[in-house]
Amino acid sequence: MKPLGYLIAFAFVLRSATAQVAPEGRVQFDGILRELIDHVLEVKDLTGKVQTNGIEFDLNNKTLAEILAAATKGNADPIQVAELINACLRACQDCRARLLAPMTVDELKTLINWGFAPNAVLQEARVRSVKDLEISEGAANLLRKAGANEELISLLIPDDKLPTFPLAGYQTMALQHAEEYDANATEGWLKVTIELPGNSQSEFIFKHTGLFVRATRGDVAKDLGCYFNKPAPRSTDATTIEQRTDLAEVDKKTGILGARKHKLTVEASYLAADPDGRNAFKIVVVNKDATSQQCSFKLSWHVLTKPKTLTPPEQ
Repeated sequence: MKPLGYLIAFAFVLRSATAQVAPEGRVQFDGILRELIDHVLEVKDLTGKVQTNGIEFDLNNKTLAEILAAATKGNADPIQVAELINACLRACQDCRARLLAPMTVDELKTLINWGFAPNAVLQEARVRSVKDLEISEGAANLLRKAGANEELISLLIPDDKLPTFPLAGYQTMALQHAEEYDANATEGWLKVTIELPGNSQSEFIFKHTGLFVRATRGDVAKDLGCYFNKPAPRSTDATTIEQRTDLAEVDKKTGILGARKHKLTVEASYLAADPDGRNAFKIVVVNKDATSQQCSFKLSWHVLTKPKTLTPPEQ
């Protein structure tokens, strides 16, 4: 064979091979109906085409009814028809979009009412989310009433995202997340830098994600920066809380923390939970010096594995 003949033959073989491996187009709805009625292909072979190539139509109530009618007319095997429909469901773009769309609260409640396993509801909520859910304590309580467990509620309404309402008689301080903020951290801490007026006493309340202050003697402390690494405890008994409070002075010229030289004291106590289950820490800082002083206190705490014996918490 001449070289030109070899080239023509090679091109013909290549074209034939390409035609054999080229994927067919997506399966058309009319084609499925014809196959079910005329039996040109076995239903299982039709299912294989759907699994390989996908479908060109939406499997909705109307198209599903027509498929079932065609299968009945063609006396197709019910099990094979069920397999075909399942294959169409998996290959249906619009069906998948509907299944993955964010849930409403009512849809979430329906899953719970249907008796879905808690883990199944959790996984679906994690994948789809819930689009009209308010981030509030009230919404969390409504989910509890509907039968949602705490793991699901924590996923949808993270505790540290719930707002902390101002305390009457206190000023709200700007409390910032630390760089290492982690709501699930084993140990928690709060660090507050302030300027205390001379001969003054300020009382701080650290509750959930809020920090509040009032002067109980003299003028109120001035905020110089407040950070925390996790929310204050919730529904946690005082017998399981181990806490520590440290106080250091700030050099006004250098801004460096150092040993206390003036008459500054700090005392912290753990408060009982409010009706919403929010515990809090009360920190009292006193400056007995006649001049204002800058200082920084750090409250640290962790939850014990075994309760300890102590006096009843302050109310």
